[in-house]
Amino acid sequence: MVRVEVDTTINRPIEEVFNYASDIDRQPEWVSPLIESEKTSDGPTAVGTTYRQAAKFLGRRMDMNCEITGYESPRLYAFRAKNGPMHMEMQFTLTSEGPESTRVTQVVEGESAGFFKLGDPILARTMKKQFVADLETLKTLLESGLESESTAS
Repeated sequence: MVRVEVDTTINRPIEEVFNYASDIDRQPEWVSPLIESEKTSDGPTAVGTTYRQAAKFLGRRMDMNCEITGYESPRLYAFRAKNGPMHMEMQFTLTSEGPESTRVTQVVEGESAGFFKLGDPILARTMKKQFVADLETLKTLLESGLESESTAS
């Protein structure tokens, strides 16, 4: 079992952070291994929404089918990957720290399979570095206004 927890504070309102971070189509903009992400179910995003993501990991493409398991705007976004080398659950918890500041906590728990199971400690360290970098990218995009500019066009 692998468990990783990281957090950061983003100097933007909680609603803005939630709306951008939970936008399935835009996740490849800030989640470094993602190369594709698309919703596969109809209707508004909610618990039970499904989507497909493709990631590049260790030089290989990995396709994942995901399902949202928690969606409480603007405080919680959670999903599980139902296939791939690691079956994982990821949760983002957002906490307002004032009108212009949001604390984002990301927790990932997963069970690796096959070859990856042998390297769980290394996998956890690698994932933690990646998640820290991804949250930093999210923070940079939101605080620089790049996210707002791209939604306005």
